[in-house]
Amino acid sequence: MCKSIKITLDQHIFLEELELWPLFDKHFSIQEQDKIVGRIIGTTGAEVLQFMLPWVTSALSEDEQTRMMDTWKQATKNTMFDEWLNECWKGSPDSSSMERAKPSLHRDYDHQEVLDQTGQLFKPGWKDIFRMNQNETRRLKSERFIRSQHLIQGERTI
Repeated sequence: MCKSIKITLDQHIFLEELELWPLFDKHFSIQEQDKIVGRIIGTTGAEVLQFMLPWVTSALSEDEQTRMMDTWKQATKNTMFDEWLNECWKGSPDSSSMERAKPSLHRDYDHQEVLDQTGQLFKPGWKDIFRMNQNETRRLKSERFIRSQHLIQGERTI
C-alpha cells in the first residue's frame, strides 16, 4: 500500500511540476520569485534551516550547491536571514557542516533540475525534493535524539 501511495504521489507531483514551474516562470519576474523564496525562507525557523541546509546541500553537486546558495542570498539580500546565512555558512558552500552531512547520504544522480532563462537559479524539482526526503528519512531513523524529540512533540499534541 505504501508503495502504491508513493507512486501515485510521485506521479501527481511530477505532473504538477510540469505544469506549475513554467507558469511560475511565466507569471513572476525574477525579483518576484526572489521575494516568494525569501518569504518562504523567512517563515521557516532557524533550527529547521540549520538542520535542513547541510541535508539539502549534501544531495547536490558542488555547482548546484553554489547556485542554490547564490539564489538564497539574492532572495534574502539585506535581511537578517542573509546575515544569519553568511554567518552560518561562512559565505561558502564548502562549510564544515555540509562536509559532515555528505557521508550520511548517498548521492543519487537521476535528479531533475529546473533553471530560469539565464540558467543561474537553482530550483529543485519534486523528484529532487522527494529523493532528498527519502534519503533523510532513512538517515533519521537511526538518530536516537531525533526519534525522542519526535515522540516528545507527539505527546504534546495529544
